[in-house]
Amino acid sequence: MTIDRKADFTVSGLAGQNTTAIWNGGGSGSASRVRQTEDGAARESNMTYTLKRTNVVIPVPHTANSWPISGTVEKSVTVTIVGGPHDGKTVTRKVVIIFNGTSKPVATINDEAWELDLANRSRHKKG
Repeated sequence: MTIDRKADFTVSGLAGQNTTAIWNGGGSGSASRVRQTEDGAARESNMTYTLKRTNVVIPVPHTANSWPISGTVEKSVTVTIVGGPHDGKTVTRKVVIIFNGTSKPVATINDEAWELDLANRSRHKKG
């Protein structure tokens, strides 16, 4: 596996007695993975992504039950398969998460609404 990531984030509100920190910035990256299947064939996946955090407000100090108060995270991912039955297949996902101060922010994945459950690390399609 080969991974290449770059990010540039600014966090404000870290000095003094602030009760929140605010994240802004973004990054990009790529990952390539090759694996051998049981029948000896090679399968490769190549992923690229971009990430952007806009005014993500985090409570300070962070506790087990504190969640981002507001802000948006956007991530776009493209994966291309090389070899095997899905050779040449490309899958693209755009995820936008809007935080609301609870463990259940709303996410849009390729224009479909989902409810995330950050406490249980799961998601549920809305509607």
